[in-house]
Amino acid sequence: MIDGTGALTWVSAFETQVRAEGATIAAMGERLGYPGLDTRLGEVFSSGRSFTPPRESATFHDVFTALARSFVETDSLAGAAFGILFHALAREVRDDEAANTATLASSVRTAEKTISRRTGARLGDKTLLDALAPTGARLADAAAAGVRAVPALAVAGDAAREGARATEALPPRFAAAPAPLDADGGLGVADPGAVVVALFFEAGGAMHTRAPTPGR
Repeated sequence: MIDGTGALTWVSAFETQVRAEGATIAAMGERLGYPGLDTRLGEVFSSGRSFTPPRESATFHDVFTALARSFVETDSLAGAAFGILFHALAREVRDDEAANTATLASSVRTAEKTISRRTGARLGDKTLLDALAPTGARLADAAAAGVRAVPALAVAGDAAREGARATEALPPRFAAAPAPLDADGGLGVADPGAVVVALFFEAGGAMHTRAPTPGR
């Protein structure tokens, strides 16, 4: 189970991962026609601190509601897509409840369907869905097998990373995507949104390597 304190730990680790990979994410974005991604992601986390609840009263629901708001306020299509993911996580866990593997799996599946419906993106279009879809499938398998939340996130992080790597071989097909700026037409570079999805779930899965929190 992942409670409010665990959610804060997860989001903090996610921010650390994104900032550490900022130059790589920026380079991917430049090649695909999305300049300044590292700067925009940094702004998301900086602004998000004003929405984040204090540790002593944090709930899983409130932490991910705050993170969703931070991404949505970037007023970008990618920000909206991540906002959908984080809102889905928040909605599945209400009040003082903690997240389990089943709620995580359900959240990701809901987010995947909602993002596709609202944006028109499909699996194979070289978007964050190419990492999110295998993540949801892996979490559903883990829930069915009775795997606890944090170990399930570690397995899901592997699936997300595999999905992100697979986007290197895909040409951009998403209608709303800008034209790639490199001579290879976007081939050979991973979708940065898919990479950020992988970083998010890897950060959650890495919590088992840190000092344990009661209930996890």
